[in-house]
Amino acid sequence: MPASTAVVQNGRAIITSRLIGTATAIPAYIGWGTGTTATLTTDTALQTEDTGGSPAYARILGASTQTTTTSTSDTHTVIGTITSNGTKTITEAALFTVVSGTGLYVRGVLATAITVAVNDSVAFTFNVQITSSVV
Repeated sequence: MPASTAVVQNGRAIITSRLIGTATAIPAYIGWGTGTTATLTTDTALQTEDTGGSPAYARILGASTQTTTTSTSDTHTVIGTITSNGTKTITEAALFTVVSGTGLYVRGVLATAITVAVNDSVAFTFNVQITSSVV
């Protein structure tokens, strides 16, 4: 359960760019880190990204699908597992459009830290639900 999570400003731009056909990148790369600063919509990266996972770079390509939360296909779900290369305490995770560099879509700070040792794996599931209300 996240302590704080948001589709950041860049993530919102990714959504609208895909809607109008000017972007092709799918936000499906999962990264993790050790930062604890609460998520802000102005975030552009993980606070302290850990790049020592398996494969050599910690971001992994997750499986991206449409799922149903409230109405048919209203949720973008990404599932993936990162394996640790050493002992560390994971406190944040994010979705990106690229395996390295910028392209942050969603950042979350975990409510409970996860301590991992070498070869421990953490399975992440991101659910980004699109909602709307009548105004």
